[in-house]
Amino acid sequence: MQKIAKGSTNYYQLKKDLFNKLKGMGIFWSYDKECDYANFPEALIIEHTLKYADYDDIINLFNLYERYFIFAVWEKVLSLT
Repeated sequence: MQKIAKGSTNYYQLKKDLFNKLKGMGIFWSYDKECDYANFPEALIIEHTLKYADYDDIINLFNLYERYFIFAVWEKVLSLT
């Protein structure tokens, strides 16, 4: 699955904010506490946002990534659970 991010001047800030919010919620508790958004797989951010985040975060997710990439992650990972 290819990473597809929308071209945006604030892409990194949106991704960082979303990652930090999920991390602050304790979603990534099993990962290294020093991990940062730059090295974290997009598929995991998408998966955990769809599972645990609120509506505004899901809207931000669609501002970060193309719809078909989000759907591909959902179809591959979340539809199996």
